[in-house]
Amino acid sequence: MFVKLGDSQTRRVAAILCVLGALSAGIRCVSALPTGAAVTSFEVNASKATVNETSGTLHFTFVTPRVVRVVFSPPGVTPKLQNFVVRQKGTAVAVKNRSNSEDVILQTTGMTVRISRAQGAVSFLGLHGAALLTEPSTGGHCFVQPDGHGAGPDPQQTFEAAAHEVILGMAQTQDGLWNRRGMPIELRQLNTQCAVPLLVSSKGYGIMWNNASLTEFNPVDRQVPLNPKKAGTFKPLKTGTYVFMVRGGDRAGEIGIKLDGHLIADIQNMWVPYTISTKVRLIAGRPYHLAIVGGGGGTTLWQRLRGHKTVFRAGTGNAIVYYFFAGPTPGGVIRSYRSLTGAAPMLPRWAYGFWQCRERYSSQQQILQRAAEFRTLRIPVDLIVQDWKYWGHWGWSAFRFS
Repeated sequence: MFVKLGDSQTRRVAAILCVLGALSAGIRCVSALPTGAAVTSFEVNASKATVNETSGTLHFTFVTPRVVRVVFSPPGVTPKLQNFVVRQKGTAVAVKNRSNSEDVILQTTGMTVRISRAQGAVSFLGLHGAALLTEPSTGGHCFVQPDGHGAGPDPQQTFEAAAHEVILGMAQTQDGLWNRRGMPIELRQLNTQCAVPLLVSSKGYGIMWNNASLTEFNPVDRQVPLNPKKAGTFKPLKTGTYVFMVRGGDRAGEIGIKLDGHLIADIQNMWVPYTISTKVRLIAGRPYHLAIVGGGGGTTLWQRLRGHKTVFRAGTGNAIVYYFFAGPTPGGVIRSYRSLTGAAPMLPRWAYGFWQCRERYSSQQQILQRAAEFRTLRIPVDLIVQDWKYWGHWGWSAFRFS
């Protein structure tokens, strides 16, 4: 089925595609046109739907009744999509067109997707019609031009986040943060840090961000001026919870943030990440002294209000691509993710016991002595990690032994 809107409906729209608010000060949305992101036409064909907007095209592909892939591309761009992790082949999913004069509505037996005809804003609803995830009312999919860092324009996707929502996942990090709502992460692979672009919400939905480039999750775009000693003063305009993030660390020894002389974030390790972030409640108009601890000479400090948004910004790409999982429970999200990306094999039974690991062992004798000590003390141990420098004269990381 193909539906086209009249010109008079399109002309009534005057808002731009995405309102980025406190989360995205200092960037420009470059894909939105002056007429806004009104839906101009749409087509539903079997398990797929195409929605044309004044700012680009949305493609919906239902993999299962509870899983949908969403792709947004600018006008005239046919995105070249590569799937490095998705293994599941989509089956025939019955999609009902329930559209009306206000919204394009796509319904399966497991979820409903609603797209505002006036603004192009996308919403995902559960089986019984409750909103699970929504874009801002003026839309949340666009390409942005960051000011100060990044070449751009970069794909950016913004959703609303409920005040009491708990968002889990996204990365395995050293910062100790549990709830990622409004908190920034650089999704990059490092020694001691693992990026996992999957979030699971306490509301029962999940998102897998499917862009292989360096991605900023909940980016921070307002820089705090610092002196050569990496210290400065910040005076908030509003009372509220503020997020601070250090970028550009040298990964050696320590990285942290001090507020009025007290550590509010700190990681000390042989290998630390390039970044660290934290949140703290501040009072409007009061000056606060901030300082970066460690991190080397190239670090910078950034801030914003925590706000109520969930934002993905990729470093490069000609399209926004993500998968939405309509749980309806966190366990349901994980099951759908596992089916989509492939079932991980179970480890052998012995691997679920205690692993002894340290920075490294310097000799065979040291490892054997440690194993003997465990036996003497009758402490169960299933594996001892030899770690690096096992390769001797064969060279760095060689899979050979003397």
